[in-house]
Amino acid sequence: MEQKDNKKWLKPAYQVVAEVFANFLTTNGCAKLKQVQDRSSKMTNISTGKVYSELNGLLLAIDAVTKGYKSNVYGTIKQMNYAKRIIKAGEKATLILMIDESEAGKSVILRSVFNVEQTEAKAEQAS
Repeated sequence: MEQKDNKKWLKPAYQVVAEVFANFLTTNGCAKLKQVQDRSSKMTNISTGKVYSELNGLLLAIDAVTKGYKSNVYGTIKQMNYAKRIIKAGEKATLILMIDESEAGKSVILRSVFNVEQTEAKAEQAS
């Protein structure tokens, strides 16, 4: 079995993490770091109810604190649609890291997620 070259995936993914953290510290200093630390272990997925990993929890807590979200619930567009929610116009996703394991090996991929506060309930369709 041939091993997949993960180097091309790792550099961009970890650059994203470094940029998010550096931008947060540059903008906020240490003032809001405690809020991020307190919330990072509480970030949950809308579909599974599971808490995001430590690194993704940190990325999502930075996003929530920076944008003033009260909710700790995030999900992909597909997951939001399944939960009968639609993304509000103009909203921007937050990137998280996912490990993709296949026969070719492991690779790190970026996934776009939205906070539930960036969504609204779908209008019920009359049948």
